[in-house]
Amino acid sequence: MSVDTFPPHPLAPRRPRLAARIVEAADGIALDRGGTRFHLEAGGVDAPALGRVLRLIDGGRDAEALEREAGGADMPRLIRDLAAFDLVDEAAPPAARSGRAALFAIEDRTNRLLFTRLYRNRFWRAMLDDPHAVPERVFHGMAIENYHFLFRESWFDSPVLAWTGSTPARVAMNRFYGEEVGHDELILKALEAVGLDREILARTVPLPETMALANALSHWARTDPILFFATLGVLEGRDIDVDSFVRAAERRGMDEAFIGPIRAHAGINMNGGHGLLTREIFDALDGIGEDELGRVIDGLDLFVELYDDFYGAILDHYAVPGDRVRRVEGFAPDTGLPAIAGNVTTAPSAPEAAVPRRPKLRDGVGVAIEPASIRLDYGDQGCAIDILPEGLDEARRLMAALAAGAPRAQLAAVAPGFGAAGVGEILQALDGLGLLEDADPGIAHGVSGAQAMRELRRFVAAAEARICTGALGRAFAEGSASRAQLIGYAIEYHQVVRMGPRAVAPALGHAGSPARTRLLEGFLAEEVGHDRTLADALAAVGIDEDLLDRLVPLPETFALTSTLAVLAAQDPVSFEALLFLFERPAQRFHDLLVDRARALDMPEGFWSPLVWHAGLNDEGAHGDISSRLMGLRDFVGREQTLVTLKAAVTLLEAFDRLERRILSHYGPGADPIPSLRLPLSMTATRGEPAR
Repeated sequence: MSVDTFPPHPLAPRRPRLAARIVEAADGIALDRGGTRFHLEAGGVDAPALGRVLRLIDGGRDAEALEREAGGADMPRLIRDLAAFDLVDEAAPPAARSGRAALFAIEDRTNRLLFTRLYRNRFWRAMLDDPHAVPERVFHGMAIENYHFLFRESWFDSPVLAWTGSTPARVAMNRFYGEEVGHDELILKALEAVGLDREILARTVPLPETMALANALSHWARTDPILFFATLGVLEGRDIDVDSFVRAAERRGMDEAFIGPIRAHAGINMNGGHGLLTREIFDALDGIGEDELGRVIDGLDLFVELYDDFYGAILDHYAVPGDRVRRVEGFAPDTGLPAIAGNVTTAPSAPEAAVPRRPKLRDGVGVAIEPASIRLDYGDQGCAIDILPEGLDEARRLMAALAAGAPRAQLAAVAPGFGAAGVGEILQALDGLGLLEDADPGIAHGVSGAQAMRELRRFVAAAEARICTGALGRAFAEGSASRAQLIGYAIEYHQVVRMGPRAVAPALGHAGSPARTRLLEGFLAEEVGHDRTLADALAAVGIDEDLLDRLVPLPETFALTSTLAVLAAQDPVSFEALLFLFERPAQRFHDLLVDRARALDMPEGFWSPLVWHAGLNDEGAHGDISSRLMGLRDFVGREQTLVTLKAAVTLLEAFDRLERRILSHYGPGADPIPSLRLPLSMTATRGEPAR
């Protein structure tokens, strides 16, 4: 086959090196690679000249140098054609750095962000400047939010435990995870000293900024492990929070029962060298490509913003007088719906012995009592229990009680000669052989999926009335929304829609009925590509696609999309139940948007695609997607219901925070360009990004 007839290879090497042996014969030039021979058509060039050209491809020259030395030969085409048959290799080194060199660049950026933003955070300024002026409830609030964060550490550590990029890095991460398990218990001990027990905390909703940080880390751990690894040094003690908070609490005179466990937790991180984990991991990497390094450095800006918001929110929320514990019941106090979640026992404990609470012999177990033993048979398995003659009557009573089913204490009472320990050993042996069942298996604590959805909608309606301010819609209605704010809304809306398919896709991996799979597949297929419509809208107001693709979302936008992605990946019930929040019709909102856009003389090409996209949800019945999915579930448990209610609050707060941030960030002007958030990689030509 002639290489002239083969399509050009899209990845021709920058500094090519021939990966085959040149064979010159009377009938022309060929290349031999492992016994496979490729005949080249000279294309008007004599064979010796073609051979000389091929020998130039030795890895020592780039394409331009090759063309100069080849004396007129079409080298770019030749290289592309050779690449199409994998007859050339890349001799140029990859665009990459060692893990350690990459980490130096990452630390440079991290340090700048920490010193210009996080270390100036109002929470830390208050703690360091005058902790006596900080209310005790703020110290308690820090512990509450830290508990919620650590309680969810498995969310964002576990996805990288199986990472395959480096065995030493994976081993280091697994060791770290093993050392981190249970740290939330130390913070719980501190909170118990101020009257907050495990059950109260299980029914509280973390601040939205706490969940934004936790969900972002969980999302990155699944989708961008290198960025996740880069955050660990900050999270584990290379910033000021580890011992500065302890010192501030000591200066404030906080009770030792409260501060002692927190001090112990800080000591574990420092003594275990957890703050150096990032360096250990990066040292173990083979290298990092420049494209990945740029993405990680840009991502650190967003991480530090979320971390900064986490601390600031603690001061803002808990400094306000009164009971600041965010109980889930408080978001819908008049509905009584949180009662469907019931009490949740979350205390870790040793597993109960593998014996039913009210042991009973399974139907079909045959019992044969002989003078010196009891024989039990069940299908192809069974056992013999040796007994002394004086224990024969007690053995009969024990077998009779087991045939009917009885509590363990009663079983011990009918066979006192065996002793409670002896009866327990017999029960454990019988259960291990599969001969026992439970005469009192209990009841299922929960409701059907359809009923859970009805109650959830009522909870959402009540909670939404308390949480959501409708800031954007009100600004449209009042005529105060600026041109920049309308464009800013479209930009952030585009970010959400573009992320949508990637956020939803993990939900397809969960087990479920074929009907569920078909429903989610259809939903996902209908969502793909909708960002193109919104890109058209933004193009009508001067935001070209190249710029749009580079923009960094607001932290509130990223919090919203990463929350959806985390639910899809690890909490399918909450994902299905709450997906409707993203798909609800909002006719009144879009009518107000159009009216305001027209009043500002904005082109129809801007607002028309926004309205058209909103109409797609109505046509596809996407607003009913949650009811359809949950209707396929026979059962939703009590604890899962509580988890879903809390996730509903998190999403409602995320929507509201995003609306308010769009108004404040994009401001009252007409031009959105000064407010565009550009990644660090673009600041050299466009100046510092807006934050």
